[in-house]
Amino acid sequence: MQTIEDSLAERTKEVLLHLERDRCRAMMDGDVHRLKELLHADLVHVHAKGQVDNHESYFATGGFNVDYTNIQRFDDLTVRLLGHAALMTGRQLLEAVRKKTGDRVRIDSHVTQVWVLEGTRWQQLSFQTTPREMSITPPH
Repeated sequence: MQTIEDSLAERTKEVLLHLERDRCRAMMDGDVHRLKELLHADLVHVHAKGQVDNHESYFATGGFNVDYTNIQRFDDLTVRLLGHAALMTGRQLLEAVRKKTGDRVRIDSHVTQVWVLEGTRWQQLSFQTTPREMSITPPH
């Protein structure tokens, strides 16, 4: 028999998975307003090549030097609740085109994210991607 706490935990995990889908969709759509709602003011975002962005630098350049053509999360995406925080881990496939050069970027990685509950709203506090495979292909 499922307890009220178990039921609430499952619902919270569903909300977080929905927010992650929403984050990916906002990246694909270039929806800066929605991303600012989803990403915490104290954001630490570590990119595949090791560069680190905070909230301000992420929106200034870090997340917007490319046009995203595909962002996929997979069945291994898991959420672990830790009080008012959650650890989300799993594979992500990201494909994009660099705006300046037209290079096609493909990053198949394992991602670790930390989400925190701020008042009544969950926000992503930290993002770290570790590439399993990465390729950059110049335009033809």
